[in-house]
Amino acid sequence: MELDLGFKVYELSQSTIHQWDSSPEKFEEQLELLSKEIFTPHSTNLERAREIALKSGITLDIEPEVSVDNYHFVSADKEVFVILGEYNDELLSELNVQRKKFCGTNCSARIRRRIRNKV
Repeated sequence: MELDLGFKVYELSQSTIHQWDSSPEKFEEQLELLSKEIFTPHSTNLERAREIALKSGITLDIEPEVSVDNYHFVSADKEVFVILGEYNDELLSELNVQRKKFCGTNCSARIRRRIRNKV
């Protein structure tokens, strides 16, 4: 039997997203940096996805459904997809199918019911 302590501890760390320097003399350098890689080199895709989800209003207790480099976060009132891999029409169709399977016609009620059942 696994011991359930009832909480997780998180440590605040540096952002996984390169910070924008708004000084005019650095503008071209910043654009070049963002065109290459917006994330810091030593961060993982899960860390990147979780940061984006947090900034979108998803709480830390929500675990994503993961499919390759795609992360699907669902809370009581929000649904966030974080796509870190290739994005194309085929992927968009897959995400729509996944969302329709999960939500049906009344997504917000289904999300609330799913969250209640997890608690």
